[in-house]
Amino acid sequence: MPESRTYQVRSRYFEEGTGWTVVNANVHGDLYAAGRKASERAHILDERFGGDHFWTVDIFHLNDEGREDGLGSYYQLFHGRLS
Repeated sequence: MPESRTYQVRSRYFEEGTGWTVVNANVHGDLYAAGRKASERAHILDERFGGDHFWTVDIFHLNDEGREDGLGSYYQLFHGRLS
């Protein structure tokens, strides 16, 4: 069974005139649970913005003090337009 940890799912999206907005959600469990939350957030952002905005969803492991462990994102889901 995978080890239970605390992960942070960080959603970022860009809107003209507002700039970047960051929304963090902590997930207690394994990486699979964090991945499900990240996927849920990505679907919400995709439905909300379609192809009109840049957005990313990252997963970070939090240490015992509740801070990122410094290893970077486990993986990133994203959408962006180049035109």
